[in-house]
Amino acid sequence: MSGTDSYRVLEVARRATDAEVRAAYRRAVQRHHPDHNGGSPESAKRFEEVQEAYAQIRTKRESG
Repeated sequence: MSGTDSYRVLEVARRATDAEVRAAYRRAVQRHHPDHNGGSPESAKRFEEVQEAYAQIRTKRESG
């Protein structure tokens, strides 16, 4: 996912609070979960992108 803006993936502003980022993550996970989309390969890919984006944001915020 290098080169992708994690905040854009989660559709949240960079200045969003941790709670707002977490809420955006939860919404995106529910929306893109493969089980909720008939096992769609596109949904699976998007689901993974959402998870990576959230992990990157958390790592940046914890270290910075």
